[in-house]
Formats: sequence, structure tokens, C-alpha cells
Amino acid sequence: MDTASPAPVEHRLQALDVLRALAVILLILHHGGMYNFSLLGFDLKQLRGFVGLYLLGSFVFLSGCLSIRSVEGLGLRRFLTKRLVRVYVPYVITLVLFLWLIEPELSGPDLILHLLGAQVLLAPKFTTPILTLWFIGLILLCYLILAVLTRTLKRPSSILLGSLAVFAVAGLLREYVGVIHHTFFYYFPAFAAGAILTQAGLLERMTRQPFALIPYGLLSALGVVLLSPYLTQLGRTVDLGMIAAISVFLAGMIPFTLSLAARFVAVGIGLRLIHQVSYSAFFAYLLHRPVWAVCLALYAPESRELRSLWLLATGFGLVLPLAYYAQKLFDRILRTTAANPDSALSS
Repeated sequence: MDTASPAPVEHRLQALDVLRALAVILLILHHGGMYNFSLLGFDLKQLRGFVGLYLLGSFVFLSGCLSIRSVEGLGLRRFLTKRLVRVYVPYVITLVLFLWLIEPELSGPDLILHLLGAQVLLAPKFTTPILTLWFIGLILLCYLILAVLTRTLKRPSSILLGSLAVFAVAGLLREYVGVIHHTFFYYFPAFAAGAILTQAGLLERMTRQPFALIPYGLLSALGVVLLSPYLTQLGRTVDLGMIAAISVFLAGMIPFTLSLAARFVAVGIGLRLIHQVSYSAFFAYLLHRPVWAVCLALYAPESRELRSLWLLATGFGLVLPLAYYAQKLFDRILRTTAANPDSALSS
């Protein structure tokens, strides 16, 4: 998930903002308990697995897209420095909030592994990632892999082969050593795809094809069919069939959304609000559970439905605005620090 400030509109693929804003909205709905309700008689619980994979897959895909651009624009050393500061510093602050409000029992070696962001790399044998924050461990691992691949391989086809090799090695490590969390296998293909498509210059071309919605829609439908038998096993196992089904599902849904978003952007309605929601994405992801923990400490309805309504109301009314201004404050601090000649960011 990229945390940089929005660049001028003419230099951005605005469809990416739409995808990220949609992913943030789905995040609030997904974790806020929308599955305690039905819509026109349809039980929303049936969508839980699909929504979770889609929103997280979108975040990871966007991280791949924007990271490869950063590597090419900044160089490897500055990329790693900026990514570490932009992602790791807010992560540590949020981890402290989690320890205080949500995970007070996390301590000892397990806490050290989480502080290092190594939970996805060393799970499940040595640690168990905690809710929400496992994503940062996944992204840090993906950044490291991307840095190594772009350092040694230049062409998109070579990076593709390198990504497949990394995936295979990760599979062997999980099988014989017991490390590498299942989320890496679920989402790394989406990260690699975002990086490779962007580097090859295919991303914008894909979203602007006049009839792109048809093949991507069909691929999405195929992904739903393939993924449906695996929904009850999500988070419990790593299976090649499941990974293939997830990859097909995301390979259809993400380009379908981007193609639809490109048409929405052309209309030009609500783009300012979309940019603001997109801009708040990283801090919204980090802060929504700690904020909700405080909200539930103040008022915790007994009814599941009322509790969900409370979380959804505070999610959209409190979390998103708080995340937006937290991101603005963090960016201002980074700009001030970078302006200091003695700052590491200015090097």
C-alpha cells in the first residue's frame, strides 16, 4: 500500500485512486460487520471470503504498481529508505496502540519479531501474525523481494521469472522449514503482477481498452467459480489449487475494477472525494481497529447488529477523517525532516 502524497492529477493513473478508495470503503464494511445484515434477502455472509481477498489483493496490487515506479524514479537505496520510513514508522506507532488496546499479551520473542516486521516471513513456526498488522509484514517482505529482483533483473520478463523462482523457494521453505505465512502465497502474485505490468507499460493500456470489461468480467466470474470450493479453507491452508483460484479471481476483478474506474474518471464526478479517501488508505488500514477499540470501550451495544452499525458509523465518520489528517501530518513531518540537510531522508 503506497503512502505517498497524491501527485498532480495529470501525472497519475486516476483509476488507481478509485481502486484504492473502493478497497478502503470495503475494508470498513468488511471489518465493521456488514455480514450481520442481509440485502434484499441475500445473506451478506456469503460474500465475506470474496470481499476480503479482493480488498487485500487490491492493496497489494497497488503496492506493486507504485513501488516499481518508486524504484525506477528514486533508485534502490532511496526507495528502501523512503519505504522503510513511510511504512515502518507508522507501523511501530500502531503496534504500540495494539499492545495497549487489543493485543496486551504479545511479549517476549514474539513481540521482537513483530517489531522487526518479520511475522509473515517467520510464521507459522516461530510466530503468529496479529490481526490487520500482518499486512505490514507482508508488504515489507514484498518490498525486499522487489528490491533484490530489480537490482539483479531489469526486464519485466526476467522479473516475472524471478518472482516465480521466489514463489517456488517460499513454497519449499514452508513445506520443509515451516516458515512463510499463508498470506504471502495468497497475495504475492498480485504484488508481482502490479510491478511487472507497470514496468512493462501495460497497466494504463489494459484499463483503456474499449471492450476490456467483457473479458475481465468473464475472468472474474471464472475466478468466483474456481474459488467457491475453497472459501471455507481460507486462512487455514496453502494449496496450489486455492492459490490458482485466488490468482484468477484477482486477475479478473482488479482489471475489471480499473477498467470501470477509467470510465468513471472520464465522467469526472466526485474525483476530489475519491482522492481524499484514497489518500487516507494507509492510515485508515492501520488505525481502524485501535479507534474501534476505543469506541467500543465508550459504547458497546449488546446486539451484533447495533454493534456493527456503531462500528460502521464511526468507521466512516471518524476513522476516515482521522486517517486523512494523520497522513497529512505525517507527510508534513517528512517534508520538514527532508528539508533538514542533516536528515537521512535528504541523502
